[in-house]
Amino acid sequence: MQMTLAVGEKESPVEGKGIIHFLVKDKDGKFSDIILKDVLYNPNLRRNLLSGGKLERLGINFVGSKGKIHVYDKNWNELFYALRKSDLYFLKPSKYITMSKVKNESVNLLANQVEKVNTSDLWHERFCHINNDYVLNTSKNNSVKGLPKLFGLTEDCISCKPAKSRRVSFKSMGQIRSKRPLELLHMDLCGPLPVLCQGGNIYFFMIVEDFSRKVTVFPIRNKSDAFQTFIRFQKRAERFLNRKVISVRTDGGLEFCNQEFEKFLEKLGIRHEKTNPYSPEMNGVAESFNLTALDGVKALLKSSGMSQKFWAEALLCFTYAWNRACHKNKKTPFELYSGRKPSVSHLKKFGCIAYVGVPKQTRKKLDMRAKLGIMCGYAQTTKGYRILLLEDQRVIETINVRFDETKRGVELVPDSKGSRFTLFKDFPEDGDIFSLADDDLINRSESPRVVESTSKPIVEMREITKEPSSNSMQIY
Repeated sequence: MQMTLAVGEKESPVEGKGIIHFLVKDKDGKFSDIILKDVLYNPNLRRNLLSGGKLERLGINFVGSKGKIHVYDKNWNELFYALRKSDLYFLKPSKYITMSKVKNESVNLLANQVEKVNTSDLWHERFCHINNDYVLNTSKNNSVKGLPKLFGLTEDCISCKPAKSRRVSFKSMGQIRSKRPLELLHMDLCGPLPVLCQGGNIYFFMIVEDFSRKVTVFPIRNKSDAFQTFIRFQKRAERFLNRKVISVRTDGGLEFCNQEFEKFLEKLGIRHEKTNPYSPEMNGVAESFNLTALDGVKALLKSSGMSQKFWAEALLCFTYAWNRACHKNKKTPFELYSGRKPSVSHLKKFGCIAYVGVPKQTRKKLDMRAKLGIMCGYAQTTKGYRILLLEDQRVIETINVRFDETKRGVELVPDSKGSRFTLFKDFPEDGDIFSLADDDLINRSESPRVVESTSKPIVEMREITKEPSSNSMQIY
């Protein structure tokens, strides 16, 4: 008998039937093993649906109120809970398990498809809306740690289309001519941008390392800041790689073609390649990334709903993800530059809700265990994330944080009537120890691991009044 499912106003045939096996975690942190039989597979459905009526006929019990429903077995042992969004209740499994020992091939097809639906679009957003081909190549070539196998990404991202729409195509970044890192640096200054960022900057200075195509960006206030910013970058890059900068290429702007800058390069023996006037294509690598970066910033601001004054945070976040995706090579710019494979397991959606843990040592009895915030990037000089605290309206860098990537942080901003925040995560009493990202950024030898038995504060929340300046650089 042929079965069909209603998809919108049409009916679509069922292409498979099998079993889904997954784990869910209860409020005590224990995992329950859930097996769903006779699951129907239809690739045209955008969501995975679970029938409450069928579960009830099997003896499953439901108890719910205030947007939360608890699910119990026949003996009233709690299995999991689901949270309401609009008129649907959403269950977030901790892990899907493919039933490889079952002979029915549709089982594996179904389980794999469920994972694709739940991860592909999410990773597109975690990688800050960069080209889908780059993300797929990164997954296919096993270029990073912590990225699952991705099979297809959305082509209908409502944030990408308006942000990246062009009347004509533009040339891609040119061929790599360098044989080793720091042999050639492409540099450019972009601005002034139409909006001052939160830190008061209106330009950004960009350096592309030719061999690896690793990009480093610095929001700056004035064009004249570019020279000192380059000096600091050059010193730290040379020390990190134990190599010398051979040549730089610029567009001939006044910020690069002045006596002070020329004398500095001549003293160090660095060759200065300049493009001809009104010929930006001669500095195509830098110009091409400028367009790509600005498109990425617009897509991030649109998808997150954040104000344009956060363009600098979005730019730094986009560049961070860009360096961790392989483009034409099988290695990422991060690996080609530093010699080690990066991890992306810690990547989160820009603009999603963040719950920043308040250490017990600084918390009063009636204080909340967490503060609401918005994820706006990755720490530049420490391990962790950059979080905009909504109530305090300041940016901090911390690793003591959890994320809800299903919601945008702007949805929690007080309305015009001044309504206060009421949504706080219900953490357990031992909730001071948050889940930490397992990532090369974090696993530095000088950074001790956090353990639950520690009696010292687990995190120091430092106020950051503006985005990282040119003095705060991360070469890794």
